[in-house]
Amino acid sequence: MAVQAASTAPGPAGPPAVEQVCSAGARLSMPFPVRVNPALEAVQDGSLDWAEAHGIAAGERLDWIRRSEINRLTALTNPFARSDDLRLINDWYVWLYAFDDGVCDESAVGSAPARLSALAIELNLALDGGGEPAGGAFGSALADLATRIARAAPLCGWPQSVRDYLCGQLWECAYKAAGTVPGPRAYTRLREFSSACASVFTLLGIANGRPLPPALLDRPPVAELVRCANHIIGWDNDLYSYPKEQGDHDALANIVTVLQRHHGCPVEEAVERVLARRETELRRFLAVERRLCRRGPDPDTAVLIRGLKHWISGSLEFHRTSPRFRSSARGAAD
Repeated sequence: MAVQAASTAPGPAGPPAVEQVCSAGARLSMPFPVRVNPALEAVQDGSLDWAEAHGIAAGERLDWIRRSEINRLTALTNPFARSDDLRLINDWYVWLYAFDDGVCDESAVGSAPARLSALAIELNLALDGGGEPAGGAFGSALADLATRIARAAPLCGWPQSVRDYLCGQLWECAYKAAGTVPGPRAYTRLREFSSACASVFTLLGIANGRPLPPALLDRPPVAELVRCANHIIGWDNDLYSYPKEQGDHDALANIVTVLQRHHGCPVEEAVERVLARRETELRRFLAVERRLCRRGPDPDTAVLIRGLKHWISGSLEFHRTSPRFRSSARGAAD
């Protein structure tokens, strides 16, 4: 996997700079209302039991996922889902966070492209189903999810979106291994994959009682709207994750570091550039929405627009309130 247009990584940011990044989240605007699914408590224990049964999280890591309140993210981003559908979606979110933390960020596999590639191949096989699932615990859990999602929405496009997510993790891993920082253009594309947004967007039909055709996401105006939402959500996450990533891998694959290195500027200036990009992207999202709604969107597009808004507002609310993004919260689980 080639790593192009990259720069040598800068040194870790000092405490004042990290504090500047932490405070930036309070300045993020949000024109969409925040709603919470009342079934949020009902899905928590079942998903954690599922994760432990498959072996993707146990002990301190399982406790950290519990304290991170992933069920709250699920409830905020899918406020109108039925309880059983919310549980299925929550299982996928738990898988993502367990994999992102336990494999990509905090294990040797996450910075070893050959090892992560081998695991990604096995996880791809697990997505295909049939026979004993490959990929160990994560493969077993992924195969179970693939079967259940196929029953709920067989044509939603979720398997391909998971493959894209794994590709994004491999791309990110290559930069970490080389100790380099991607340029802004390469990183923007990388983040569209590594954010896993595409995978959660394919489940919006399940969450809203109307499975969406995959072709919908490929229509040019709709695809642009989806990209805007992906960028906003990914960059919000980068701002809130920056302190944690400084400890894991110097935040090499983070929009703050990318812009800091590209422009040769202090972290504080890079943060301002991120905020400006994010606001531009939000304005673009609203402009594309107006264009799509000018003559009244078809029912599928209306469901998608509503779901994307819930994801943008719900994700930001989660980042603002979850213990996961408080630097002192992790404690013994680090």
